[in-house]
Amino acid sequence: MSPSEHPLQAAYPAQDLSHCMGSAGLALVALPFEIARAQYANAVQCGLLPQSLRAAARYAQSLDALEKLTLGPLARRV
Repeated sequence: MSPSEHPLQAAYPAQDLSHCMGSAGLALVALPFEIARAQYANAVQCGLLPQSLRAAARYAQSLDALEKLTLGPLARRV
C-alpha cells in the first residue's frame, strides 16, 4: 500500500465508490466493523478469549456476514 493510498482503498480494490460516497463516508460506515475486529484481537491478546484458530474463523465469518448484510455493496471484499 502506497503512503498516499487510503487504507479502505486496499480493502475495496475492485470498486470505485467515489460516485456514491467519499472515502470519509466509507470509512464512517465501515468503522463499527473495524472496531469489532480490533476488539476481538485485543481480547485474545489480553487473554480474555482463547487463542483458537477455529474461534477466530467463526468470529470473522459471522462478522463478515453481518457486514455484508448491513452494508451490501459497500462491505469489505476479501
